[in-house]
Amino acid sequence: MMLYVNGQDIEHLTLGLFLKTEVSAAWVKEPETFSATSEVFLAKILEYLHAAGTTPQALTGIAVTEGEGSATALRTVYAIANAWGYAGKLPLFVIKHDPLTEELVPRSFALPAYTTTPHITAAKRDALRRK
Repeated sequence: MMLYVNGQDIEHLTLGLFLKTEVSAAWVKEPETFSATSEVFLAKILEYLHAAGTTPQALTGIAVTEGEGSATALRTVYAIANAWGYAGKLPLFVIKHDPLTEELVPRSFALPAYTTTPHITAAKRDALRRK
């Protein structure tokens, strides 16, 4: 069973569980969208898996949407997926929209696709919180 993660929105996270073989594909748990900020994405994923009666150890892969959307949300989702994939030796799949209809090409590392350049602002304080 694979985890579908869509973290394109900084205030929402969409998760689903699916099975896919060479001849069939089906949702085990239909995608569900949660109100969540990127700071709690990992907790929300764990909560979702628990509610579905499964564990991270039961996953056979992770499919993440490639972008467009919030750079912060995408970076957070990709950091979680890459770390989880690495630690659990799980293949990662980068998809555009629907993991059931798209060809899944396994990767060992995934990078998001940004549609705009990041807007990173200079720090107003130094590391010691001084101006």
